[in-house]
Amino acid sequence: MGEKVSWTRRGLLVLLWLPAVALALAMWSWERRPMSDRSEGSSPIRLLYVQMDRSERNHFVQQVRRFADQHHFDLNIRQLTPDPDEIFFQLSQKNILLLGSNRSKRRAPEFQFAFIFYRQREKSSPSLAEIDPLMVSLKKLLADVPGLVVTKEE
Repeated sequence: MGEKVSWTRRGLLVLLWLPAVALALAMWSWERRPMSDRSEGSSPIRLLYVQMDRSERNHFVQQVRRFADQHHFDLNIRQLTPDPDEIFFQLSQKNILLLGSNRSKRRAPEFQFAFIFYRQREKSSPSLAEIDPLMVSLKKLLADVPGLVVTKEE
């Protein structure tokens, strides 16, 4: 009878661990699947990284709003956390999507931000002749923010 209980316990353990093992295998195989089906729109077209003093955040946001207005972008600004520095911009127009997000470390004195130009999904890819003047205009408007420095541009 002691052997019977032992087999029952083993069976119960197998039944309890089997779903966890199956889930782990499914997650592992999902992560290893080929990513060849990625859409072309997921690749950045242009990147702009800037840095400024945190005290200039509001002026920075005003300049992004001006850029959106001047170039007829639909603008969506989100505060991601209660921290007012954790903001996210989504600007969209025709076939262009421009995303902006905070890249700063918490409590760092400088405010770092990244802007990335993408192709709108289901739309034709914008040419560099369309993107480059927008990049120039964005940099020109952001240059009005005191102490703002472009740290990287691709």
